[in-house]
Amino acid sequence: MVLPNIGADLNIPEASLQWVISSYSLTSGCFLLLFGRVADVHGRRRTFLAGAAWVAIWSVGCGFAKGEISLDVMRALQGIGIAAGIPAGLGVLAQTFEVGSRLRTFAFATLSCGASLGSGLGLVISSVLTEKTRLVISFVMTDMLASTLLLLEPLGDLPCSSLPDLPGWRSSQVGSLSTRTRIIWTLLSTGALIG
Repeated sequence: MVLPNIGADLNIPEASLQWVISSYSLTSGCFLLLFGRVADVHGRRRTFLAGAAWVAIWSVGCGFAKGEISLDVMRALQGIGIAAGIPAGLGVLAQTFEVGSRLRTFAFATLSCGASLGSGLGLVISSVLTEKTRLVISFVMTDMLASTLLLLEPLGDLPCSSLPDLPGWRSSQVGSLSTRTRIIWTLLSTGALIG
């Protein structure tokens, strides 16, 4: 849906359009294991934030790309940020919840649902935006989402007493507000990054 509009905007031949998607998928797939190990060694949260920042930076670049090669390269670099975010986000979820707990099951089910919804809605929204506006809007939306996650990240360090328990989530079950906000943040952001 979006590829013909990208091709028309940047004068990319039809035979080369698939590289816009393939470069992103190729780098994100190739770097998943590497960044999983980086997250284990250097910290899951830090790796996730670095991945989100990387995606934000290269999303802006993609929005202002002037040609085929520059867009393909920036999409490949964007895929590296996704590769950092996915295993780190999953690691945060796995580390946050006890094995076998109901909340852990809920968290991973929400992640799976969010990834599917994010992927489907992302395609539809970007198609409509690209059809009605210019290519830059689709990539700016990705940048805005990643930047919002980076700006909201400090909320994960609020003291537990500053807000009441979330409905159905007692502090004794989940831990501090810090943990609860990180859970929500990780679920939403990982789903968004996958999408």
